[in-house]
Amino acid sequence: ATTVMLPRLSYYVQKGNDGGFRRIAGGALEVIILLSVPCAAGLMILSEPVILLFSGGRYLPAVPVMRIMNPVIVMISLSNLIGIQMFMAQGKERLTLVSVLCGVLINFTLNIILIRKYGAVGAAVATLAAETGVTVVQFILAGKIFDLRRTAVCLAQCLASAAVMSAAVTAVMKVIHAQYAVFVAVLAGAAVYALCLFLLGNRRLIDMLEAVIHGHGRKS
Repeated sequence: ATTVMLPRLSYYVQKGNDGGFRRIAGGALEVIILLSVPCAAGLMILSEPVILLFSGGRYLPAVPVMRIMNPVIVMISLSNLIGIQMFMAQGKERLTLVSVLCGVLINFTLNIILIRKYGAVGAAVATLAAETGVTVVQFILAGKIFDLRRTAVCLAQCLASAAVMSAAVTAVMKVIHAQYAVFVAVLAGAAVYALCLFLLGNRRLIDMLEAVIHGHGRKS
């Protein structure tokens, strides 16, 4: 995505087109939320069967660590957009450095406190806190680039849809006990998540669907 987004954002910066920059950045933010939230929620539900499927029973003690770390998918995706693509396009790499240093400080401090008592789980908590800190700092430094109201609505819709999706995935895993249950659960979860977003009127999903339909219409 960086190879596509960064040149476009840089172009808008060079042309002084703040509206275009904000439109592209805001759209990318919504797409990232739309895709990363279900990934994190789904992996949290499926941590144990996924580890059993790909690594075996010997790695089951890693399940709690994996569940704690799953939200990092969302945080790293967001910080990649803001810190690498947006700030770099604006020539504000120093802001990325500031946010990363904040994350390092959080990670270092929490590792000292948590690892001795909680081991790998403590390290996972420290990592999640650090990545969250980096993302929060970047949002603050980004200023008013994003439409926070629209972003909040999108996030709420994604979280609600992910909750319904999680229930559907859990139900599938209870009904199907074969090896391929994980794959069925993933497909069912994706369908339920997309349907919920559509019913909630998620603007970004509807725009993407319309683009696909119109694209096929032009080809035919």
